[in-house]
Amino acid sequence: EKINPHGILTDNPDIQDWAQYVEGHKPSWNNPEYLFPYIIMADGVPAGFNMIAGGPYVPNEDKGNEWVEYEFFVAHAFRGTNVAVEGARLGIERHTGAWEFVTWPTAKRAQSFWRKALPKCA
Repeated sequence: EKINPHGILTDNPDIQDWAQYVEGHKPSWNNPEYLFPYIIMADGVPAGFNMIAGGPYVPNEDKGNEWVEYEFFVAHAFRGTNVAVEGARLGIERHTGAWEFVTWPTAKRAQSFWRKALPKCA
């Protein structure tokens, strides 16, 4: 996704404020038993988000995985710093157990990030 003309992280130019954006994402914020959204902060400002999922949202729960990195984003201005690694580490620390990290096969940057970040999160 990109930041639209109203400063909201979405490709939809009709979303004009944060309330509209959140309304469209209510399932992500209103299932506290299985979905855990976190805002990643840096220097007192939002730098990204980390959505951790459990239970029925884990693709390979039958293989013993308890958590999946459902969505993870850090704004370009904070990439290349320790902000993303620290956001990932805090999420993993809060949700102990067996994890699964999934990326699109073509998401080479994401794969590279997780390969470098996960050893630092242990």
